[in-house]
Amino acid sequence: DIIRPPFRIVQIGEARTGSTFQFQLLDAIAHLKSPTGSDVLSTHVPHNKNTPNLLKSIFQIKKSFVIKIHREYNILKEVQNQGKISVFASSDIVPYSIYTQDRDKLVTCSMCEIEKYQPIFGLTKEEINLLKEHMSLYAKIRQCCGMQMSKYEVLRLNGCDMTEFADKQDYPKCEQYDFADIERRFEASPIPYHEKNPDLLWAKAGDCARFNLEIASGKSFNGRKFEGCFITGKFAGKKAKHVQSEIKEANKTEEEIVNEQDVVQKGRKELYTSNSIKRKSRKEFTTEAISDISIKGGAFERLFDFWINDYIRF
Repeated sequence: DIIRPPFRIVQIGEARTGSTFQFQLLDAIAHLKSPTGSDVLSTHVPHNKNTPNLLKSIFQIKKSFVIKIHREYNILKEVQNQGKISVFASSDIVPYSIYTQDRDKLVTCSMCEIEKYQPIFGLTKEEINLLKEHMSLYAKIRQCCGMQMSKYEVLRLNGCDMTEFADKQDYPKCEQYDFADIERRFEASPIPYHEKNPDLLWAKAGDCARFNLEIASGKSFNGRKFEGCFITGKFAGKKAKHVQSEIKEANKTEEEIVNEQDVVQKGRKELYTSNSIKRKSRKEFTTEAISDISIKGGAFERLFDFWINDYIRF
């Protein structure tokens, strides 16, 4: 049967399976097929001990909703069997979804994926074309803008050499697009889009440039520190202009290690000297010698304390 308003849709899927694409597509369909002026609740429900009760409350709402979750809860199958919700999945996380998205096929042709929803929602050809335009712009923004952008784009913005990966099927080719134009067109889409987390994800025109600068400053997924040019355990290399900087840093580090070793050797030498002097008969000590030992002992203690603290810190 064709799903009609009010829409009561649950999108479920493990992270990094294209769950956000499916959620946004379902949200776009709900807005497109709802009567003009209709309110559609659209939100991500995080996992915690209160999630089952929160889902129960949402399922009692009479108006349309599209929610996203990453875990299965017993209430889902129960309420779907009652015909009160429609569950869609982006991975094989539940066996009872109305439609399960295939990530490999999504990567191969994301716009082809939209056509799979035509019989489910009774979409017209015009609506399919409108959804393709909207979701094509969204997919580019999702992959190339924000703090959850493609892993390849994170590496590229941090100066890594992406030559080896440019021909991969899931490489987003962000550098080829005019995002000022893409942002303007997406904002002008007749299908509404509202981002609830603008600190991490795109919300308005100009955000692409802002997020790109932040990532290029040494950030990674969700603002974590960029750890280097590695992807799936493989070193991606760096462009020539970054190589000299890394060589300089490597040489500096080696020089610092040598200096630290010199400090340790100096400390050992002073310790030996101090112990040798202490073995002398007290009768051999003069006032000048005692004063000299005190100075050397104090210097060594300070040196030893510095070395130990530095060792612990590293």
